[in-house]
Amino acid sequence: KKIVGDIMTEDDPWLGAKEPSIYVIGFESFGCPFCKDNQKDIKKMINKFGNIVRFISKDFPTEGLHPNVFKAHLAASCANDQGSYWEYRNLLFKDQNNFTESNLKSLANNLGLNLEDFSVCLDDEKFSKEIRQDYSNGVQVGVVGTPSYLVNGELIPGAITYDIWEEIIALIINQGI
Repeated sequence: KKIVGDIMTEDDPWLGAKEPSIYVIGFESFGCPFCKDNQKDIKKMINKFGNIVRFISKDFPTEGLHPNVFKAHLAASCANDQGSYWEYRNLLFKDQNNFTESNLKSLANNLGLNLEDFSVCLDDEKFSKEIRQDYSNGVQVGVVGTPSYLVNGELIPGAITYDIWEEIIALIINQGI
């Protein structure tokens, strides 16, 4: 849990329990097709175990593989600034092949975000340092690809199906880890 405490920050978007017994930190890239496919399993896991699990989102943009993905991570952080991270995140995963600046701004507009504030945030790369720090934190704990999950301090690389999430959570509960 010390590892979790060392890399969590106040501004990290999260879902689930306010006082969790299980912390899941997801290192994901909006350009990663495996991350996209894994979203339904994460949502199902949070719906069932959200009273004991906190899912924390960390940026791990796969810049060498997916064009403009860093800009997409910046845009999600700008949406978070306006309280719409999760809705914006869903749109990014839905439309993975279009991270142009005009499309990122269009998505913000479609969500009803303040477009002027969003554009200034995006153009100024306001959250660049935080995204780079998330990436660095991921590398420090052993993340080499996306998705990767840190579950109560233990790194689990790769997509995790809902059935496996159930097994992991049951194991933690039964062993009091």
